[in-house]
Amino acid sequence: MIIKDLHHMSEIDYTVSDGYDVAQTAICFLYQFVGHTVHEIYGKDRKGKEITIKLACYREVDSFISLLRNRPDRRGTVVESIDFAEYKALPMDPVNCFEHEQTDYTKYDELVDALQLSALELAILNCYMNGIVQSEVCAELGIDRGRINSRKASIRQRYYSLYGAY
Repeated sequence: MIIKDLHHMSEIDYTVSDGYDVAQTAICFLYQFVGHTVHEIYGKDRKGKEITIKLACYREVDSFISLLRNRPDRRGTVVESIDFAEYKALPMDPVNCFEHEQTDYTKYDELVDALQLSALELAILNCYMNGIVQSEVCAELGIDRGRINSRKASIRQRYYSLYGAY
């Protein structure tokens, strides 16, 4: 895919990766203003006129495009376009990457119910199931290591008596 600079009628072609670089320049510029609106005042230009964050971003991107346009390695280079008609790298119906798969905890819940744990044992088990290390469990529950280790042994013994060694 080629993006032609029609404004200056130049013969220089830009690739898709250059487009990503331009977008990244805008993103990096705007990232420093998270929580602000683009209509807020960024500062003043050389003439003393106030400019918004939006206009400052446009100017930053325009400056980057000018650098791309004037790169010495671009002079006389012609990039061929890609025919996407037969391009099959992407699936026709892409999976929504923002949807998180829901984990089914029913088997875990049945196991825990069968163990008939006390409130403290259940809290300790949940801490470990969430990946918390022993020192953090001590701090979270306000108990010492010996008590945690004895409760873990009790949980383990109940599990072995019900289900055998794994």
